[in-house]
Amino acid sequence: MTRQVLAWDDEQPMVLGTSGLVRAWQLDGFEGLRDDNSMMIGAVPGGGWLIDCADAEGNTWTTPILAWTVHADGTARPITPDRDGVTTDATEGLAEYRIYHLDESEAGLRP
Repeated sequence: MTRQVLAWDDEQPMVLGTSGLVRAWQLDGFEGLRDDNSMMIGAVPGGGWLIDCADAEGNTWTTPILAWTVHADGTARPITPDRDGVTTDATEGLAEYRIYHLDESEAGLRP
């Protein structure tokens, strides 16, 4: 899960939780801080792309990609909403994932 640090309190990063600002380490799945120097310069709709996800415990699920963020370094990141409705990098914290377009998944099913 990726969340933007909105404030600092006693040298602790504060992020938006379900009931306001909380210390980042209090959220489930917190892995640490990362310096994201690549500025986001745009976003485009998800356009029928899906992500098959698997976590470290072996749970699997499929989620539609809401949008792609485009960054100054030329990368694009898939964005999905989390259970709180906050959008995050879809690949963050996953053990494995597969990104594909809806048309690709149907291609093998056509007669």
